[in-house]
Amino acid sequence: MNNAYEKNDKEVLLIKVVDRLHNMQTIDAQAVEKQKKTANETLDFFMVVIVNAEYKNIEGLMYQICCKNLSIKITPNKTTSYLDNTDNHQLVSQVFQNVITHTKNIG
Repeated sequence: MNNAYEKNDKEVLLIKVVDRLHNMQTIDAQAVEKQKKTANETLDFFMVVIVNAEYKNIEGLMYQICCKNLSIKITPNKTTSYLDNTDNHQLVSQVFQNVITHTKNIG
C-alpha cells in the first residue's frame, strides 16, 4: 500500500481499500485481538487514504465498523464522517501524526 500511495496509483489504492472494506465487513470471524489490531491498522493507515481520495461512502462505513470493533462511541450525525465527528478529535490528530511520522520514515 505504501508503494501505491507514494506513486499515487489510484487503481491499486482503490483495490486495497475495497479489499480492506470486505475484510472489515467480515471481521467478526476473527479473534477479538485480531479484530482490534485490524481496526487500529485501518484507522491508522487506510482511513487517511480513504479521506484523501474522498471515498465518502466507504469512509462512513469503514469508520463505523472500526469504532464498533474498538468500542469507540460515535455521535450519530448525517454523514458519520471520520473527520466530521467532533468527539474524536484526538483520534484524528493521532492518525495524522502517524502519517507524518510514516512519511518522514519513507523520505
